[in-house]
Amino acid sequence: MRKLLKQIFRRPANANNRRFQAARNSRLEMDWIVDPLTCNEELRSDLRLLKLRSRDLAKNNSTYIKWLKMRETNIIGNAGIRLMMRVKNVDGEPDTKANDQIEQHWHIWGKRRNKYCAYKQNLSWLDLLGLVDRTLAVDGECFVRKVYNANNPYSYSLQIIDSMEIDIDYNLDNYHGNQIFMGIELAHDGEVLAYHRKLSPGGVGVRHERIPATDVYHIFQVSFAGQLRGYPLSSGAILDLNMADKYEETCLVGARVSASHMGFITDNNGTGTTVDPTGKAKQQELPRLSMEPGVLLELPSGRGLVTHSPQQPVSAFAPFMKSIGRSVSQGLTVAYNNLFEDLEGLSFSALRAGAIAERDMWKMAQRFMIEAFIEPVFADWLRMLLLSGLTDLPQDKYRKFLADHWQPRRWDWVDPLKDANANAKKLELQVTSRRRICSEIGLDFDDVIAELEQEKKLLAQYGLTPELFNEKLLNKAGANNDTKK
Repeated sequence: MRKLLKQIFRRPANANNRRFQAARNSRLEMDWIVDPLTCNEELRSDLRLLKLRSRDLAKNNSTYIKWLKMRETNIIGNAGIRLMMRVKNVDGEPDTKANDQIEQHWHIWGKRRNKYCAYKQNLSWLDLLGLVDRTLAVDGECFVRKVYNANNPYSYSLQIIDSMEIDIDYNLDNYHGNQIFMGIELAHDGEVLAYHRKLSPGGVGVRHERIPATDVYHIFQVSFAGQLRGYPLSSGAILDLNMADKYEETCLVGARVSASHMGFITDNNGTGTTVDPTGKAKQQELPRLSMEPGVLLELPSGRGLVTHSPQQPVSAFAPFMKSIGRSVSQGLTVAYNNLFEDLEGLSFSALRAGAIAERDMWKMAQRFMIEAFIEPVFADWLRMLLLSGLTDLPQDKYRKFLADHWQPRRWDWVDPLKDANANAKKLELQVTSRRRICSEIGLDFDDVIAELEQEKKLLAQYGLTPELFNEKLLNKAGANNDTKK
């Protein structure tokens, strides 16, 4: 026995047991085919189909349309991502003049009725932000062209280019010493030099317009090192969405068929055939009868009625849709309960915990939109504003005036009173500030202070103080409640 134990424990270990189990290649992983391609090589072969499938879902799939609206609602919001200038003087005090002028001109430039913001399109800055985010979600990337010398006082507009026009199939190894890969011109060191936009065919082949990279904002989320183009943000959920859509359609058709009771008239005596004058047997065409509710039919002698009532297995529909819905929600990085509006069996604590996690995702998307698009646009617009002569702000203070702060939308909770009490307690403990609280609920602290000062002056004209006005307001509200009771 002792000899046997020695042989077992002295046996050399299998080398395969020391390797990564996730990299094993057994019969269970034979269908897991992985191509050793770079991200850009994969995009060159798959990007067009990914975009087309994503665009089809954006037009025809209700869940996908809901997700796009959720993005616009939570990332952009009804008030947009607002500019809050924080230019300061040398002494540290706010430069009120510069802040007010820049914010005022930004508002004028982005107004829909002025038609300054979008080149040859009647879009406001808020509309343009929504279109950029939708394009980013559906196509995975958005190309926005800077239009200088535009026909507006600021000589600056923006034009969104269809990402399919940046020719994915345009690849050249030598273009004036550079390389073109998926419509993007690259230098030897990988620097992006230009984008080649496919124009309508003319003459021989397809004509392309070369747009310098300095005139284009190329917005996409980089997922791999060296990635040149973006792919749809929903790529992880596209197949599940299509599968759920087809299954739901099949179940709906099945439900419609099962609700329609059909019948067949049988010939109990004859053979169902007749003989024509030529002596050949001819199949008799059976009559078609339509059924109406509450009607009894009398069949001819020798005829019988066989009913057909197809049944649909509806018991598996709900569990399957919920299961695939959770997979879709994970692929779209949103909460299942919000995307499918399914609140079954959830407590308030569970909903709040899920909402906090999802809102952190929206905040990350807001930060990306601000850093990748809004801040670069504002920097170029501010330079054009100082050159336009519409303001008396000095041009050499460009760096000073580039003190922009952006306030995206924030969300209220179901029980705001508890949050207000929590904020009051934080102020009492001096672990937060009023400016930070205003920022968390989507307000500009400076605007709030200005409005409060204006209210004090207005109340003083009527011999009131804010405390006295609040007391009268609360007394009136209490009287109204007593009257309703």
